[in-house]
Amino acid sequence: MLFRNYLNQFGWPLKKEAYLLKKLGFYDSSWKNDMCPSFTNSKLGIRVWVDHPKKHRRELENAKKFTVVFWNCETDEPETEPVLETESVYRLVSFIAIRLRNSL
Repeated sequence: MLFRNYLNQFGWPLKKEAYLLKKLGFYDSSWKNDMCPSFTNSKLGIRVWVDHPKKHRRELENAKKFTVVFWNCETDEPETEPVLETESVYRLVSFIAIRLRNSL
């Protein structure tokens, strides 16, 4: 049985990003009908979309590499518009770290 993941749904090289997000408690929630791979942390209620590493390969011209929304895991729907859009993995990790610290 083949499980969905970013690689078989999109084929993009996201090893570093996937590894980092999984270490932070996220699971791969990628689905081929979405614009890009996603990773969700149910405890924090956050979904992170990770767009293509090459800007010219992104579906939306002005899309950032990382887009974060608060996510309702029961309805599998976003609760907000994006709360963070960034090219910086450091800004992403800082945002997640603050959420993790506040959830303790």
